[in-house]
Amino acid sequence: MIEHLDIFLDLYVFATQYDVPQLKRDIFTVLVEMDTIDYQFNDTYPTVDVSRLYRMLDGNSPFCKYVAKSHALAWEATENDRDKIMQFPPAYLADLLIFKEQRATVGDNAFEEDVWNHCAYHQHKSYLQELRCKESRSSDVPFLTNFLKAIIAEAELEAERDAGYDEELDVNEEPNVDEEPDADKEPNVDEEPIMDEE
Repeated sequence: MIEHLDIFLDLYVFATQYDVPQLKRDIFTVLVEMDTIDYQFNDTYPTVDVSRLYRMLDGNSPFCKYVAKSHALAWEATENDRDKIMQFPPAYLADLLIFKEQRATVGDNAFEEDVWNHCAYHQHKSYLQELRCKESRSSDVPFLTNFLKAIIAEAELEAERDAGYDEELDVNEEPNVDEEPDADKEPNVDEEPIMDEE
């Protein structure tokens, strides 16, 4: 199974490289909507390879902030996580600590509301633009969610096909050239006969 956050990350990197702000906003509109539902009903939070995330994007990117904030909301580290934590990028750890402190200061409910606020990651240029965004969200979210879910489903199918192809390659053994040809086998009439050089 492909984590949906990995697909959104790749799309967001594309939108950043080619400067497509509307696509970046649409990604967050759907991403936050999906993760809010997952968190509220399944008590899960978005997972992604944070080392890959911070290699692909600047640490100040809204995507990096979103991941750190959502982890500050839902992830409680234990001593068993020590080795994993030691592998995290320093910028992620700094954000995680800052957001954990914010959560403790403002309280869980206010912090949760901030994490799931789509517009916090949209990089609106004005308050008016943010108001218009909030007004249009009720019609945009269902369309964008279905569209991006279709992309995720297609990516998962592609990954399954790739995995099946790789397994098929592993199963098929190289033919043994030392074996004698099978006398019962019909000759292939399309093959050119092999002539001995004289």
